[in-house]
Amino acid sequence: MTSSHERPCINIRKGHSFRYNFRAMKSALIIVLFACASLHAASPCKPGLEHKRLEQTSVQNIQKKVNLGGDPWRLDPKEVAVRQIEMIDPSLKPAAIRDQLQTVKADERTQVLSYKAADRSYEITMKKPEWLLPYSGIYKTMIWNVTDVKTTCNLGKEKPAAKKSAK
Repeated sequence: MTSSHERPCINIRKGHSFRYNFRAMKSALIIVLFACASLHAASPCKPGLEHKRLEQTSVQNIQKKVNLGGDPWRLDPKEVAVRQIEMIDPSLKPAAIRDQLQTVKADERTQVLSYKAADRSYEITMKKPEWLLPYSGIYKTMIWNVTDVKTTCNLGKEKPAAKKSAK
């Protein structure tokens, strides 16, 4: 039993209702959530090189799916790079990525494409592994697999070269 001089578990100031306190807490929570979301959206650039291990069974299953007409984009290295960059940074628009992709290296079995965003650059390396050939039949119908993703931070605009004075 509680006596009349004990304090209640919930301390509601005189003149304030529980409904008022609940609304204030709800508003504060919404403000905190928006602040956290904006911090996540402006994530700092983290330079590095990520090696992606190709899981042979998984890649073979994807190749079989493409052989049957599914996911034709996997045959286009540019589309594979666009989707990889989109996974890294969903705020980027695929059309903008496509327009700005640059080829660094291109041959029958290896493609390296780069994309420069405002504060960072991505270099996507894709390969057609030799062990996948029995599942595709020929290199032309073999899927592209991302093997490396290199991120470089652009720390600001490049300084213009200093002009040489004519003497």
